[in-house]
Amino acid sequence: MRKHNRTTQPGGFLLANKDLREAAARASGIWGSFHSHPISEADPSNGDITGGPRDGHAIIYDLIGDEFRLWRISRYKWDLLKSFDFDRSWLFEAEDD
Repeated sequence: MRKHNRTTQPGGFLLANKDLREAAARASGIWGSFHSHPISEADPSNGDITGGPRDGHAIIYDLIGDEFRLWRISRYKWDLLKSFDFDRSWLFEAEDD
């Protein structure tokens, strides 16, 4: 489910409480979230930790380093579960004629 960013703060993202309630009502439960870091590594920022969920999972994508990191969140503590690179080379391969 895709929701709109409710903040105008550069580099910030905020979901409205009504959006979270709607998502929870439509799903059997929210497993986690996905977001990208356009200018930093795929580690949780202070804003992710303090403003993010208390429990769950998050996938963060580092756009510069082309790396995804999967995190488990438990009582605001973030533990790295898996890290993997995204190979973009196939996007730029020329088709063979």
